Amino acid sequence: MTMPTINLPDRTWVPIAAPKVGEGPSAAGYGMKAGGVSIDTKREKIRVLGGDTNTGTLNSGTDTNAMFEATLRDNPLRADWRMVKPECPDLTKDTLYPGRPDRPFYTYDSRRDRDLEWIGYGNRSDLSYCPAWTSPLLTRIYGHCQFNPSTEQWTEGDWPPPPYEYFGGPIPAGGVTYDNAVGRYKRNATGQWGPNAYGGDANLEWGGVYDHTSDKTYHLNFDGGWGNSLWSLDLTNKKWSRRNLWGETGELRFNTMHRSQLALVPGDAVWWYSRYKKGVIRYDIKTNSEQIIVPMDPRAYQPVDASTWGVMCDPCVYVPHLRTLVIVALYNFNGDFPGMFLVKIDPPYETEWIPQRSVTLDDFSGKTRIPWGNRVVYVPWADAIMLLGGHNPVAGSAATGAPGTYRPIVDPNYLLGTRELTRWHWLWRLGGSAPPTTRYRVPGSLTLDIP
Repeated sequence: MTMPTINLPDRTWVPIAAPKVGEGPSAAGYGMKAGGVSIDTKREKIRVLGGDTNTGTLNSGTDTNAMFEATLRDNPLRADWRMVKPECPDLTKDTLYPGRPDRPFYTYDSRRDRDLEWIGYGNRSDLSYCPAWTSPLLTRIYGHCQFNPSTEQWTEGDWPPPPYEYFGGPIPAGGVTYDNAVGRYKRNATGQWGPNAYGGDANLEWGGVYDHTSDKTYHLNFDGGWGNSLWSLDLTNKKWSRRNLWGETGELRFNTMHRSQLALVPGDAVWWYSRYKKGVIRYDIKTNSEQIIVPMDPRAYQPVDASTWGVMCDPCVYVPHLRTLVIVALYNFNGDFPGMFLVKIDPPYETEWIPQRSVTLDDFSGKTRIPWGNRVVYVPWADAIMLLGGHNPVAGSAATGAPGTYRPIVDPNYLLGTRELTRWHWLWRLGGSAPPTTRYRVPGSLTLDIP
């Protein structure tokens, strides 16, 4: 690979200051969840769209429209953020906007130099402070859009929607008509709207990928009929396909995995980690088949087994020059994780567990810092894994004994409600030729002391 654009030590979490409110996503002291991340390899930019993040507006914090863009820089190490698209559209130049995308599919199409976006869950309520949101001059899109990084404008996507049958069942008498602004099919005979074409809050999450080699997208979906499926859009032929997941004996059919983040090995395979299934899964692009390749290290479920919890955010990224997956084993979307799991993608699929220390009182007081976040991406030009987001720990009550919310699994003091844990974004470089030949390695403390 080419020389990375930033300097980082190997296997060490390095903090960088989170942006101020209105300057970037996951602002200092506020955190973030959901949203989508695009890795623009042409401009070496990171773009973050939507989700629950404070942008400084009255409606800010839930289902935002805002888009931010970052450049990673050295000397000093930092991310320079800017707001590309505000939460409230500018009608002097914006004629179309995605509809408050909380959990969008969002990725960079390197063949056509554009971002692809479609909405799993989009908030359809109005923005009370923003007259432009209900202006007839603006088209709100709850289906699919594309973003041009050169003009910084949204337009409708030039591909078809997923087939009606994926969520709606057999096409009814009289047929159906798709409305991209609404993001749904209408049943022609009755005029009734069908389900969201791309799914909803319980169907589609933020983990899709684009494969430059095959010119296809991939994302996981879940429905109450079959269960888990992997959807793919062929952008060359503009056709959808769907693989109903099965595994060897049906073990991959149920237990929702649509919030698992996909890691792509171009032209070869799609990988992801399922906390429910306690394993790392490989979908073979050539054979159209899937199986659990390796079990997750049991230390990912200590001291609490959160594998049956309802909210899953299971990040998995691929470091191509080392042919290694890096999985951040989150307990849930608050940002807490007991460690990371490394998997070589070639047989015999060597693995390695890198433990994380527990949160301490000093983390809350600012004397030390611990990696905390729920959005994980690999930035190829920097050879760095970037961690941002995480929910704010909310204090419990001494009077009622209420434990608070979004607390660490190992909680030093449930009465402390500071926002220290979300004041940082984090960078980490794998380096070396990991994993080593030994199955497990236990490195030293990951504590980073602040002078």
